[in-house]
Amino acid sequence: MYLNFLNYFRGFAIFLIVLGHSFYITNFFNLSNPVENPFFRKLFFTMTTGGTSLFVFISGFLFHHIFYSRGFNFKKFMKNKFKNVFLPYLIIITPIIFIRFPETLTNGHIQFQDIIRLILMYLSGALLDSTWYIPFAFVLFISSPLFIRYIELKKGQIFIIILGLFIGMLIHRPAHNLHINVFQALLYFTPAYCLGIYTSQKKEILLPYLKKYNTLLFLVWIIIGLFQVYTNRFMNMHKINMFSYNGIDFMGVQKIIVCLFFIGFFYKLQDWHIGFLEKTLSLLADYSFPIFFVHNYAILITRYFLEKYSITLNFSYLGLILFTAFICTVSMIFTKVIKLIFKKNSRLIIGG
Repeated sequence: MYLNFLNYFRGFAIFLIVLGHSFYITNFFNLSNPVENPFFRKLFFTMTTGGTSLFVFISGFLFHHIFYSRGFNFKKFMKNKFKNVFLPYLIIITPIIFIRFPETLTNGHIQFQDIIRLILMYLSGALLDSTWYIPFAFVLFISSPLFIRYIELKKGQIFIIILGLFIGMLIHRPAHNLHINVFQALLYFTPAYCLGIYTSQKKEILLPYLKKYNTLLFLVWIIIGLFQVYTNRFMNMHKINMFSYNGIDFMGVQKIIVCLFFIGFFYKLQDWHIGFLEKTLSLLADYSFPIFFVHNYAILITRYFLEKYSITLNFSYLGLILFTAFICTVSMIFTKVIKLIFKKNSRLIIGG
């Protein structure tokens, strides 16, 4: 069954992900000294970044709504994911590796450590802003039998989500480098994935409540965001060693509230019939996976020309949103061109 509200949410989620990757190029937010940013910019930053959790939540929802409900076949599932996710990833990540890898060579010659570095570039996906997600996603896909067990639990599902949140608060997100720990990412994002599954399972009960108490969820979201800014914990927290203690990460908890708020909000929105907004969100949703891949290069190319002509952006809130819309539009146009050229095979190249 097609769910309009989930489609709107997916469109909004990809817009947030692109927006989160646009902060540094627009100079809207001083990432070199985050604490010195104005109060409301810090609040806006913490409330709009970390869009990965939204994508993970949606993936969990769809895992139950589509793959489990139709009869889960692990072999068929993994074959589909390899073809439609991993192959496009290899194609998208290769150009940036070809550009960056020669810069890392020792004395211009390939040595053993250079080969290891090349392998890590592919395995980590860390050379682009968003592609680290794909190696993590494959560990998530391989773990599908565990999530089938989760779906079929008679009790304890909420406890697992809460326990996972506590673990995430301690281990944080993995460091964004060539040694990115996909298992740490799996632990950190599993609560969002399980919540997506649980929301799909209980949607007939949960969605009316999320719609009714949507304002309350928004207030909780604001309160957590204010607390994060007040305690200077308003950014995504990363660390290399997940077993070392480096404070409490509240971002994962905040994003759980964000997921619940927006799933309720868009469930409510579908009753309002706001044509332009619904069409825009549906368009973004239709192109969400290609945008996820292509926007990395759209931002890199824009940055190249800005630096070449010594142009410095200094955008306000509206400028940041318009720039994000520009990057999404460019990504969709490029995707359309690829579709026209390669037709049905375009999915193997850019994921859509």
